[in-house]
Amino acid sequence: MLRRSDWQVPLMSVRNVGIQQSLLQRSLHSGNISLDTGHSGMMVLADVPQVGKFRGFIVDALEDLPRDGVLEGEVLRDLDFE
Repeated sequence: MLRRSDWQVPLMSVRNVGIQQSLLQRSLHSGNISLDTGHSGMMVLADVPQVGKFRGFIVDALEDLPRDGVLEGEVLRDLDFE
């Protein structure tokens, strides 16, 4: 009856961040955020309030990641986040 689910996506695996909004979501300033992880597909965060602002937080965090080197055993390459 009452369920809860939880999943995590490592920030360094996000390649692109997109927003999708219906007309109703646009009027409510909400929307769906799509996180393209490349190798494992697309993750969608549904009905996020203030979707534009939240997307900005994600993009800023992605820009703060190191561009080259190794982080938690993963090799990082120069990525385009926009």
